[in-house]
Amino acid sequence: MYDARQAAVKKLLDETAATSREVFKKSHPEALEERVRDRLDRYFGDRKSAFEKGLGLLDAPLPPKAHQERWSRHFSDLGSKAAKEIAGLVDDDKLIKTPFVSAVTRIASQESAFFATVAAMPLPSSQGRILEWYGQYMREEKSLRDDWKELKDDGSDLSKDLAEVVQEVAEIYEAAIKKAAEKARDAEEVLRRWLPSVEKGEEVIGAAEPGPVGTAIQAMQHALESIAGLRPSVETLAGRFRGLYKSHETVTLVLFGKTRTEVEKFLGKVNLDRAVGDFEQAGKKCVELAQGLKPDGQRDDAEDLVGEMLKRAHETLEDFEGFFEDFVDEFGEIFIGPVGDRTVEDLVNRKLSIRGSEHFQRLNVQGELEKIHDAAKKSLNLNMSRLPSDQREALEELLEDDLERLALAVNDANDFTRSERVRFMAKRFWDDAASRVKRLPGISV
Repeated sequence: MYDARQAAVKKLLDETAATSREVFKKSHPEALEERVRDRLDRYFGDRKSAFEKGLGLLDAPLPPKAHQERWSRHFSDLGSKAAKEIAGLVDDDKLIKTPFVSAVTRIASQESAFFATVAAMPLPSSQGRILEWYGQYMREEKSLRDDWKELKDDGSDLSKDLAEVVQEVAEIYEAAIKKAAEKARDAEEVLRRWLPSVEKGEEVIGAAEPGPVGTAIQAMQHALESIAGLRPSVETLAGRFRGLYKSHETVTLVLFGKTRTEVEKFLGKVNLDRAVGDFEQAGKKCVELAQGLKPDGQRDDAEDLVGEMLKRAHETLEDFEGFFEDFVDEFGEIFIGPVGDRTVEDLVNRKLSIRGSEHFQRLNVQGELEKIHDAAKKSLNLNMSRLPSDQREALEELLEDDLERLALAVNDANDFTRSERVRFMAKRFWDDAASRVKRLPGISV
């Protein structure tokens, strides 16, 4: 490899030396010819070594501009030094300009032009750019792994907190409904046991001691208070839930969406298509420069060099391609392309969060509250005919008044439970959150 130019130069020296010896005889010193041949033999050995050193420069982790400058400086300096040394072999005013001497001068000029062409080959810049992008992808990979871990941890912690709030809400409803139901049953049971035993009217309403009627009324009041107390307790927890969700939107959805947008911009600037296009364009230019050299061994040597350059640069490109594909595989359906179901689950943690909301939904709050109201209504259906009419009317009025207030409290609790303040804590919230995550914009590769 790289022998074509040396062979062409040897042929040129042989031809011009023969002519010079024949025409100029004593004006062509044999010692000069020997010295020139010996030096050029060593020069071409050094030239091969310089090519290998130059190829080694392609592997240096330098930015594109520095990569190209280092390559160009290496071969420009070599060309300048070669031209000076070769021309210096015949730089003597006493020498007659024989064909041999002129050939040596021409060889010096041609080598200078050859190395100037090699120095201008743009593949090192492309190589530097791919190596630079490789480093950027490695840093981006680490950064995205850290970001994703933090997002998953935040999403998991938040979902646990939200699920705990929903569980607390469910427990409040459960306890309130249970207590209200018990008290409503107590009121009906106290009156049921008491009324049959009444044979004579006695002052039972407004008595100093609660007595059976007072006990029943108190039980009804406790049922009413239990239901009426639902709203402020749940409202407080709903506010806490909204605060947690606001942080979820800010930290998870916004940060996740922002990261996807940043990855989209990154991939728009640094991607495999650009790397391949840049490599192919630079390689084509190098081939054109090599083929533009004269067919005196320079072209063949330059084409050999370009072939080795392309081989090494292509290996780097293949490494980058493999890393790029691994990068896309790792972050596909997370930061790249449509958001996948696994990503949604990791961010929103629906399975964990839905457990609490499903428990809340199973309570059937509206149905249970209606049962309490219906149970309380049974008090009015008891046989009060044996009570004196004035006391019966007074008792019925008390029961109807409490029942009306209980009905209002039940309706208010039902309306509140059906309101957005409570409903957004149920399963639909996590479905909506998952939908918002899936709709986040991103790039497909």
